[in-house]
Amino acid sequence: MTSAVKRGATSSTRDRDTQTAREETHLWTRSVHVHVTMKIYFCGSIRGGRDDVMLYRKIVEKLQSYGTVLTEHVSSTELSHRGEDASAAGDRFIHDRDVNWLRQSDVLSAMIRGADDGERFVVRDYGEDEVDEVLEEFFNALKRT
Repeated sequence: MTSAVKRGATSSTRDRDTQTAREETHLWTRSVHVHVTMKIYFCGSIRGGRDDVMLYRKIVEKLQSYGTVLTEHVSSTELSHRGEDASAAGDRFIHDRDVNWLRQSDVLSAMIRGADDGERFVVRDYGEDEVDEVLEEFFNALKRT
């Protein structure tokens, strides 16, 4: 199956000042076999700040209509900027658990703020008001493949 990933610069046509001020969200996927129990890994800032937690909640709620969000906790208002400091096993446990979730996941949705002009994998950037539309379009396209 062919990947839905495009490779290229994210903002070669955008004004640099506008880009640094704008929030960008990118959705990436590797070969995906669409099925009822799709596993989704959602990325958002935890230790970098929790300013966007309500947007994370909105994205995660929409993603849940397409499958199981393995990292639903990222959208929790209960989680502080200190992250999962309640984990007795510490940072290594969190790292290993998240790497395992990444390996299990069919789709990765990442909220990225302040991206530079470097090259990366990008499917689509969208504004907060376009979350529902973009996610529906993306997952409907997966169903057709």
